[in-house]
Amino acid sequence: MNETPDLPPEIEAFVEPCYVDAFGTVPPIPNERLRTGAALDPALTLASEEARRSALFSDVFDNKTAQLLVVAIMAGTGSPGLKWHVLAARRYGASWQELYKTIEIAAFFKGFGALQEGGLEVGRLWREEEGGTGTR
Repeated sequence: MNETPDLPPEIEAFVEPCYVDAFGTVPPIPNERLRTGAALDPALTLASEEARRSALFSDVFDNKTAQLLVVAIMAGTGSPGLKWHVLAARRYGASWQELYKTIEIAAFFKGFGALQEGGLEVGRLWREEEGGTGTR
């Protein structure tokens, strides 16, 4: 039995513009969700991808701003998606200062955990991209 079936074309159409462009790949969690949903409930999967695209990729906010909003919302939630949206914000042009300010704002409303989790993910990517030490 093929455990990761090919996606139907109408769902596959979301992969490149909504995942690969943003993250450079399809992260493990949405990859599994897309494949499972396509096999078990393609109508709901298609509808949810259309809604996700409408929310994240519109003419209201540019992609960078939309990703910064997602970072602020996810900071402090323990979501493994936070690291991917930090990456997407960078891919769409967010500066290190913009990312850090985003998690500072999240911390003001969501608590210090947002600064901890957001700082961890921003710091990891910063060190990876620019060799920043993030330590004393």
